[in-house]
Amino acid sequence: MNSASETPVPNSTTPASTESARGILCPYCALVQAPATECSGCGGCFDAWSLKATQDDMGAWYVRDSKRPHFVGFSHEALVAAIRAGEFSMNTLMRGPTTRQFWSTARRTPGIAHYFGRCFACQAPVQESAPQCKSCGAEPTAVADRNFLGLPAVERIAPPTDAKPDFSAFIDDSGLLIALVAPVLQSVAASKPPRLPSQIVPSGATVVVRSDPVPAPAPPFVPLQDSTHRSALTPLHHGLAARAKKLERTNRLLLGVATISFVAAVGAVLVSFGQAEGHRREVELKVSEAVRSVRSEFERKPVVVTPPRAELPPMPEPIGSNAPPKTNTP
Repeated sequence: MNSASETPVPNSTTPASTESARGILCPYCALVQAPATECSGCGGCFDAWSLKATQDDMGAWYVRDSKRPHFVGFSHEALVAAIRAGEFSMNTLMRGPTTRQFWSTARRTPGIAHYFGRCFACQAPVQESAPQCKSCGAEPTAVADRNFLGLPAVERIAPPTDAKPDFSAFIDDSGLLIALVAPVLQSVAASKPPRLPSQIVPSGATVVVRSDPVPAPAPPFVPLQDSTHRSALTPLHHGLAARAKKLERTNRLLLGVATISFVAAVGAVLVSFGQAEGHRREVELKVSEAVRSVRSEFERKPVVVTPPRAELPPMPEPIGSNAPPKTNTP
């Protein structure tokens, strides 16, 4: 009997009568390929120790990668190590227990966003070691149990016939804007450590297939009234609230700017009107002065008649003068 990982690969270059070549199925990315010691797609090794090391780093965190679309999930510790190594950015798409297995960007994922220096709820700058965000108070908690998916309890719902389409496919608008979702509860069931097979022959054509015991299902969660508990949908609520506050601040700022602009425009109009009025008065004054000066040039001045002056009597001659006396000649 062939191994569960070996799959026949058709070879179009050989005749149909010859025995078909054997291929190997990569246990990491499910790529069927020719027998080798490592996968040609993801680069994973096929030896037993690599399989065990990969399983130790597996978890419920998944990263969207077009080059490796079927790659295994990460544990929280392995994902944090990859983030610190620079393999992912804050815009990387991922899902995990804190997002209830819905896709989200890393900067909006609880338990991951603070490793990029962002708060998952309000996107404010936050320190990696900070217990909570200083802006909104969100706590960057994470799920340490790698076997916990973070899925809520099964609850069958049926939308009403007259329900309007919501802007979210995950929850109603009222739930996003008003209601707070109950926090995600972790499973307390401990899984047994895996055991290696007693006889393993490392070979490129052989893949050991082993399944761990199925962990006990998580107990049903009970909604808590404590508002300090946060859930996977809390980022949506905080994001909408932060956006509403930002829009309100923007509206106030625009209203203030518009008011100041209006007052400045009215003041400028009044000042320009006053300047125009003063200039008009100055022009009128200059015109009136010019008219008066022109009129004064053409006006006739009155003739001033000077009366004749009376002749003064002759001066008497001094006494004892040697001058001959004047004789009056007829």
